[in-house]
Amino acid sequence: MLVAVERFLSKYFSLLIPVFILIGALNWKVLAPLNPAVPWLFGLMTFFTSLQCTYSDFPRFLKKPGPVLTALAVIHLVGPVFAWLVATLSIGLTGHLGHGMVLQNLVPMGVTAVVWAGIAKGDVPLALSTAAVDTVVTPVILPATALVVMGKSVSVDPWSLFTGLSQILLIPSLLAITANHFSRQRIAARTVLARSIITKFGLCLVVAISVAKAWPTLQATPANYPLLLALMALISGAGYVFGYLAGRSGGWPPPIQRTLVFTGGMRNTVLGTVLALNYFHPVASVPIVLTMLFQQPFAALSHRFLERAQKQKDRELSRLAKRDKTRGL
Repeated sequence: MLVAVERFLSKYFSLLIPVFILIGALNWKVLAPLNPAVPWLFGLMTFFTSLQCTYSDFPRFLKKPGPVLTALAVIHLVGPVFAWLVATLSIGLTGHLGHGMVLQNLVPMGVTAVVWAGIAKGDVPLALSTAAVDTVVTPVILPATALVVMGKSVSVDPWSLFTGLSQILLIPSLLAITANHFSRQRIAARTVLARSIITKFGLCLVVAISVAKAWPTLQATPANYPLLLALMALISGAGYVFGYLAGRSGGWPPPIQRTLVFTGGMRNTVLGTVLALNYFHPVASVPIVLTMLFQQPFAALSHRFLERAQKQKDRELSRLAKRDKTRGL
């Protein structure tokens, strides 16, 4: 039974994300009150994703920090510059919507990138390490960048950011890695199916609840939504492309390349919304809310693309191996 469920989720996962977005939009009155459960769902997904990690997976990034630094460069340099260019050339940077477009790409990496790294067979320790470092540097980088780019003074409470990420990332991952260590990785081996099902279905639930929570804001705010949707789709999708190109240019192994795709594309939209409502006009939150509609579908499409690329590469290697074997005979 579990095998059949896991196969169904794996096969149709890229289609299930849009379906759950629709479910969230159509049933927002029912699902929006469940928003307090989202951090706990994140924590659960992080725990099961981190079960495949060990303590020995992390010191390598201290010796060779290239992948982490590359991920941070995409998050805090390449992404914001691209968002600034799109906002400036399209609707202008002085308006509230322009501020929201740029702010969306100033916020740190979304923790969901860790889950997607696990789903895509990426380098989960890299995603966890990037999230941890990003938590430390964001309270300094984000306010400075917002002041330079938009002339807005923004404050990020480091303690609030740390405690929030501790609940959904640091504590669950430490518990999982410790459990895996003391079980001598037996827990990881015995929970392969459960991990896959829980992370995929949990992500679908988070998507539906997040869309439901954001839906009233979209309904209540007048805007040129066709243009805004196109612009936010461009900005959101570009993050995955930048991460992919950064991974390819670095020449790292495929798991690291796959992880950089998701660290580059996934943003902390919850923090972005809070900052928009507290330091900008409420309209500035609209582009950030719209990003919620694109991040997960684009992540699913990226996963599908990477999966197909890997299968094609495997077929090519198999063909070359058969050819070499035939020549050897």
